[in-house]
Amino acid sequence: MDTAATLAVLALLISLLSLFAAVVTARRQALLAQRANDASALVELFREYRSQPLASARRNVRDHIKEWAPENGVEGLPDDVRYLLWFFDNLGVLVAHGVVESGPVIGWLGGSAVSMWDLLQPFILAERTNRPRGLDPNRYQEYFENL
Repeated sequence: MDTAATLAVLALLISLLSLFAAVVTARRQALLAQRANDASALVELFREYRSQPLASARRNVRDHIKEWAPENGVEGLPDDVRYLLWFFDNLGVLVAHGVVESGPVIGWLGGSAVSMWDLLQPFILAERTNRPRGLDPNRYQEYFENL
């Protein structure tokens, strides 16, 4: 192989290595940007979870659950408790669709989500039974259930 051909092959190899490095760097930057977005979203979700209204709703569930009739479904629950249900269901949507990673959510809210689900499940199941058939009642609060 002559000098010109060797230089051409060397230039091609350098170009391919440069392209590979650029692709790896771009992928890493995209991953870092996604993590920054996840962190921002999680901080906001955790802030809302710690807020007075949701803390009060969790306390309301723990203190008054026995006073409420499960057969009335979710509609029979106080507004703050329904808001708590929607929070968990919306959080479940974000986790299920990969908008936020499940690890931090489960690590921080997992026990609370499970205990709230255990307490509120009879109301949700009754709501599924009570809802009109055209609304696909079995999907009601399914993201909370899967969370």
